[in-house]
Amino acid sequence: MSDRQQLAEHGTNFCLAALGVIAGGGSLAIAPLPIAVLTMIGFERWESCDRATVRRSRRAAEAALRAFPDILDSDISTGLQLLKSAPQKVTFVPERMSSAVRAGNIEDALLRDIVGSTLTDIDPGPRRVIEVTLKAAFDIFRQNQKYRDVFTQAMVMDLLSEKNVEFTLLEGIKADTSLNRQDTTQLKAMVSALQAQLSKDVANLSPFAQTLLKNEVFIVALSYRYAEGGNPENFEAALLGLARALEVAANSSSTLPSNTSDAVDTVLAEVDRLNNLGKLDEAEAAIEAEIRASEDREAQEKSARLRLFNKGITQSILTRSVEHAVKFEYAKVQLDHPAPTAHFDALRAIQIEWYQRGRDKGLDFDLSVSITLAHHCLALGQNADQRGEALIDLGVSFGTLGERETGTDRLEQAIAAYTEALKEYTRDRAPLDWAMTQNNLGNALQTLGEREAGTDRLEQAVTAYTEALKERTRDRDPLDWALTQSNLGTALQSLGEREAGTDRLERAVAAYTDALKERTRDRVPLDWAMTQNNLGTALQTLGAREAGTERLMQAVAAYTDALKEYTRDSDPLNWAMTQNNLGNALQTLGEREAGTGRLERAIAAFADALKEYTRDRAPLDWAMTQNNLGAALQTLGAREAGTDRLKQAIAAYTEALKERTRDRDPLGWAATMFNIALTHLALTAKNNFPDPRPALRDALSAVDAALEVYDAEASQFYFEQASRLRALILERLNNL
Repeated sequence: MSDRQQLAEHGTNFCLAALGVIAGGGSLAIAPLPIAVLTMIGFERWESCDRATVRRSRRAAEAALRAFPDILDSDISTGLQLLKSAPQKVTFVPERMSSAVRAGNIEDALLRDIVGSTLTDIDPGPRRVIEVTLKAAFDIFRQNQKYRDVFTQAMVMDLLSEKNVEFTLLEGIKADTSLNRQDTTQLKAMVSALQAQLSKDVANLSPFAQTLLKNEVFIVALSYRYAEGGNPENFEAALLGLARALEVAANSSSTLPSNTSDAVDTVLAEVDRLNNLGKLDEAEAAIEAEIRASEDREAQEKSARLRLFNKGITQSILTRSVEHAVKFEYAKVQLDHPAPTAHFDALRAIQIEWYQRGRDKGLDFDLSVSITLAHHCLALGQNADQRGEALIDLGVSFGTLGERETGTDRLEQAIAAYTEALKEYTRDRAPLDWAMTQNNLGNALQTLGEREAGTDRLEQAVTAYTEALKERTRDRDPLDWALTQSNLGTALQSLGEREAGTDRLERAVAAYTDALKERTRDRVPLDWAMTQNNLGTALQTLGAREAGTERLMQAVAAYTDALKEYTRDSDPLNWAMTQNNLGNALQTLGEREAGTGRLERAIAAFADALKEYTRDRAPLDWAMTQNNLGAALQTLGAREAGTDRLKQAIAAYTEALKERTRDRDPLGWAATMFNIALTHLALTAKNNFPDPRPALRDALSAVDAALEVYDAEASQFYFEQASRLRALILERLNNL
């Protein structure tokens, strides 16, 4: 056998040994590997390898060696001798292997450890020989179906949990640059934010919860689920879900003994142990296995099975498994209510609990569970009323989740559910339920319409609200009448903002005014404040299109009224929203007046809004308000002799661009770039401004960037506006 053939054989065998199998003595057997290798792989992952796999691997490695004619025979011989001595010396680096699994380059990491840590101080030729041999062996090895499961996250969990390695996943995260397609910064932020949040109340936590809080492996394993499986666009939602998962894990501790079933106690303890090791899926499988086993034990007590089902629900929250959560909830219903006729009401009550928790606590997972439960209720419905209830529940859950997501699929599903519900809740048979469904349908259509360029959905929303008002009259149901009037006003306002005329806006003002006849401050203070804010927005839009200031003054008054209930202490985000809206109205007024008082008040309102619209808490609202602040400073700066306000405006616009990025919000980004160009141009008009050429070049660069987006987005109006600004900047430059 030539040296090349020997090297191919030994290199292949070494790779198999490094992964838990080895060829020898005419058959394949488990190899006496170094403890580091056993640690990395985990004993349960060892398998036997068939001879055909070894032969294919050897042929592939040999072919790879032949493909490099510049490899010398002496390199082959040296590499072979070094490789023969390598298996007993290999020590794999856990941190590198953990990173390698997440980055998907396990083979490369193994090669670096084998060649870099063990075969040190060797010449480039032999090193290259070994790298080529091992790489070829790994490539063919990985194609074998039997060994693909070796290259998984389970390998790292073995490394972290059972083999006494001085290393945690969190430490690996801190040193790593990629996390299985998940943003490292976000995942680290989730871990640290969760620990900080719960550490504040650590004294009030149970001993078991305190233990979980310190268990970085468990917390990071949860973080993976909620960073990747939750809403990736909403850090706050993911963090809320993660906190709930840890809470239910702590509350479901099975440390107390049970008098019902030793078998159940044993499996629940094993579930806790696996969770502590970060093995969430294995813990879930243990629960399901015990449930299957308990079905065969006729003497199994009901209370023991309920404990298993409750533990299963808890585990489904940890693993983000909607299917399992629903399965265990329905199993509880069947156990508690043997009569099938009772299943609908019992399951619907559970569905409502999941929905309300998801709605009120911002938990997207709970809303997803409520959707699936509503589907099950629909299948259980025995009459029109039950089917109608289930369809309404389904539409509400879809709609609430759809409002949190940027896509439209959930909203489309909500519309479909409400449309089906109208077939069950007819106006003749159930007029108030029919009206409620029309109102809900209008809400989904309106939310969808605000995300689309056309007006069809908004027109349909107006129709749905108008239909609802045929039965939701002021005399019969004053507060629901007012609610639908307010919703109608919002749909009309959205339509009016997209049209050149003022008819829709006038109708929106009328609808909000009607709503306020029943939505009084004494009766429903927060609804009153919300409607005042919406009324202010419609009046402000109208005022911006009219020459006078009367509508704008009315808008300022409406926002000021809203702030009587939307206080910073009681409702900080709505307070910030209304402060921002007030700033916009004051700015528009200030632009039409000779003085600066309104503009100064607008700047103060925007500054107040930024106290709660922080970048961490509400990044896009923060960016919007920074942009609005810049516009007010720009208008004020253009009227003053100095340049301080204009420079402050550029600083505010620059802050806005940190979140208002071109990828995330191209038109918003372009608008801010256009504003920056205007402000640089305004700076050059100041008598005390030095050489204007740098500022004009900055203005030209900014407006060119805006033009790129306006052209790509086919925004003709803004493209023409930016083109005129560019011509003016070039004219100034050419005249210098």
